[in-house]
Amino acid sequence: MKHRFESLIDTNHDGRATAEEMEAYLRKFKPSVTDEEVAAFIRRRDIDGDSVIDFIPEYVLDISSPDMSPEAAREWFMLEDRNGDSYVAKSELLTIAENLGMSPDQAEDSVSSYYMSADANKDEQLSFQGENAGQGWMSV
Repeated sequence: MKHRFESLIDTNHDGRATAEEMEAYLRKFKPSVTDEEVAAFIRRRDIDGDSVIDFIPEYVLDISSPDMSPEAAREWFMLEDRNGDSYVAKSELLTIAENLGMSPDQAEDSVSSYYMSADANKDEQLSFQGENAGQGWMSV
């Protein structure tokens, strides 16, 4: 977990993810992420209220006990909707997976087997349909 935190988020390796580091990380999902979205993302995870995500306990808790609420699902959905069209296309998920370090083949396998299994009409895009859409919805 620590290696992932440092390689993906904590670029100065101080054990804390600042707003700037979180913004850079979240831009891998959504290039147009706003300051408000970054602040809300941090606020939802910031246990001690210091406006950063500490590796211990906040990141470890977030990874080991992910929030599966509809609110959290919507947050990830909005980040994964890179073009803001209210759909998450397979192509968007592939881009995100590759931005996070997966090879194209790994990205295809992950996206096709996990995410696109929820694509009931096989149009290669997912929509968020309220609380029921949160079932199994997690980030790449």
